[in-house]
Amino acid sequence: MERQILRTIAIMVVIAALGGVLMVNRAGRLRRAQDAARAAAVEDSARAAAANPDSARIVRAAVAAYDADRRARGLEPLAVRVLQVAVDAQGALVTLIPVRLVPDAEATVRVRRDGSARLVAR
Repeated sequence: MERQILRTIAIMVVIAALGGVLMVNRAGRLRRAQDAARAAAVEDSARAAAANPDSARIVRAAVAAYDADRRARGLEPLAVRVLQVAVDAQGALVTLIPVRLVPDAEATVRVRRDGSARLVAR
């Protein structure tokens, strides 16, 4: 009887050790995949900004205006994503959404051709 208990415990220890090794392996593969995806996104953004320097300037101005508005309202700036950029005769309308889920944090910013920017809608 004691031999069966020892054998069962030994099998459980071996299974736990193999599970730990497999989890470490999976975590390493996941980390490498995330690093590769992050590097690809940075490279893609850099390529897009190099292809159209005006778009990078427009987005920079829009994010700066968004941050200034949040600071003026006593809120801390948020990391945002660009949902849409619509270029028209007056400049561009940039729609920004927060990376985190924050109520009423999305905004539309008007960026004029001279580089000035102001929030149109919150």
